[in-house]
Amino acid sequence: MASPGVFRIELDENTCSLCEVCVTHCPPRALGSVKKDLWQDLFFDDGLCNGCGGKPICQEVCPEKSILRVTPTDGPALRRPVSLMRGPLAQCRKCGSPFASQRKIATVLSKPSLEARDVHDYCPDCRRAMLLDSYRRSVESKG
Repeated sequence: MASPGVFRIELDENTCSLCEVCVTHCPPRALGSVKKDLWQDLFFDDGLCNGCGGKPICQEVCPEKSILRVTPTDGPALRRPVSLMRGPLAQCRKCGSPFASQRKIATVLSKPSLEARDVHDYCPDCRRAMLLDSYRRSVESKG
């Protein structure tokens, strides 16, 4: 029988958008995300996962239903983060800063309720600066 707290996770890499919803909702912080250079990695630490009492929250909140299973295992815990998935980051068209997973942006833009707009090509800092600049121009044109 598996020791309490020793779980494995099965992820569908074809549907995961690297949106990080599972990461932000994981109570024991067994899931993590690291953005480095132009890549994002999704990590899982089986030594931290407690299976959420048989109702894995990560699996429930995943918008793409990409977390297929969180199951106890007979093996020992690895006690270190293991990469579940890796994907490229989109870069801001203006400043070049990496800001979000390309897969996340593609998934968001594929939703029927949203329209593709240039705003998804810019990092939050450049979007804010562009918005302020647009506001400044509109105030100057009125005054």
